[in-house]
Amino acid sequence: MNQIRDRLAGAGHTVRVGHERTLRAAEVFRDSPDLIIVGSAVRKFSLSPVTKAWIGELGAELRSSNAHPRAAVFVTHALTTEATNRKGERIRSRLVDVLGADRVAAGWISARVKGPDGPFHEGVEEAVFRQIDDVVAWASTT
Repeated sequence: MNQIRDRLAGAGHTVRVGHERTLRAAEVFRDSPDLIIVGSAVRKFSLSPVTKAWIGELGAELRSSNAHPRAAVFVTHALTTEATNRKGERIRSRLVDVLGADRVAAGWISARVKGPDGPFHEGVEEAVFRQIDDVVAWASTT
C-alpha cells in the first residue's frame, strides 16, 4: 500500500490510507474524496468480515452526506487471480449496492502475494500500478 500511496501522492493526489478497524467511514467523507479504493486481503478463502461491515458503514454515511465519490476494489491474495475472482467481485458488488454501478470501477485491482504479509509475486507491482492509473483516469473523466 505504501508504494501505491507514494505513487499517487507523487502524481499530485491527496491520499489517505486507513485500516478498517481504525478508520471510520465518516472520516472518509471529511475530505470529500473523488475516489475511494477499498482494499481487502483474501485469507483462508474468505474476505474479512470487518471489511464487509465497513462497507455497510460507508453506505450509511454516504446516505447522510452530500458526497458522490467513485470507488474501486483492491484485493491481495495468495491464490491465482482466477481462483480469487468471486471474492473480488463480491466486494465490488457490495460497493455497487452502496454507491451504484456507475460509481464503481468495473472489475477489481488484483495483487497476488507470496504470503500473508507479501511481497508481491514478480511483475505484480507494475501491473497494480497500471490498474491504479486506469482507475484514477476513469474517476477523473466524469
